[in-house]
Amino acid sequence: MDVRTAVDLIQFLERNDLEIYVDGGSAVDALLGEQTRPHDDLDVALPHRHVPRLRSLLAARGFRERLRDDTWECNFVLADEHNCRLDVPFLHS
Repeated sequence: MDVRTAVDLIQFLERNDLEIYVDGGSAVDALLGEQTRPHDDLDVALPHRHVPRLRSLLAARGFRERLRDDTWECNFVLADEHNCRLDVPFLHS
């Protein structure tokens, strides 16, 4: 996922009052102030109570769940038709 797409998604979620935390390689890059390597997805964490809203907002933008071997209630991936992917673990709160 390129930086522009990641920023667009983060801003979209924030505009819709979702409390999210960028995680993984994108978080490292943000701290360093530069992209250090290509990223296949955007890792974001959020409180469990926000998962239904996240799913609804992203479904309206064409995102659907992509099942993986490690998919479960607390860890899932949402992707659109362009393979723009959000890897989503949620925080317990």
